[in-house]
Amino acid sequence: MATTTTTTTPVSTATSSAAVPITASSGSHGKKSDLQASYQALTVGLQTLYQPDDVFHMKSGTYGRDELIGQFQKFVGLAEKTKQAHLAWRDAVQVEHDFEVQVRVLRQGVRGIVTVRFGKEGTQLMQFGFAPGKQPKKTAATKAEAVTKTKATRVARGIKGKKQRKAIKAPAAPAPSPGQTAPAAGASAAAPSTQSANR
Repeated sequence: MATTTTTTTPVSTATSSAAVPITASSGSHGKKSDLQASYQALTVGLQTLYQPDDVFHMKSGTYGRDELIGQFQKFVGLAEKTKQAHLAWRDAVQVEHDFEVQVRVLRQGVRGIVTVRFGKEGTQLMQFGFAPGKQPKKTAATKAEAVTKTKATRVARGIKGKKQRKAIKAPAAPAPSPGQTAPAAGASAAAPSTQSANR
């Protein structure tokens, strides 16, 4: 329990102005900042309202004012180091992310090259850290259905194979009778014009 000591000469107000106001923040970082600020305020209060020779009797022992201030300032210093380390870590994470965006394009390029060489399903892709594509598994029923559909489509469209097209032959022209001669091409072409003239 602290001794009741009345002080008439407080430490200069310049020391009290060093107090950092407690700011409300969200998350665990805000709670840590509030805790650090509370110890800073405690230090300023001890320096302002108590004399260096004041003694504080507590359950854990007896402490002088400056001894307590030293302990509280040590905690504030450690908390500040933690804060700076956290900020440095966040900066490092941002640098890492920005550079990963750059090399991501190179990785995709290498993936395209090795995929062309070894195929989408090539197991060699695993040696580069890429997962090979999975081959689609077709059941026997699916394959049979596909064959049936293909045949039906060919029949519906009248599509014939190479051998079927070769087997198709044009019908032979009828042979002329013994007393007839085949009309000349020019005569057959001129016949319609003669008939039209007689009309």
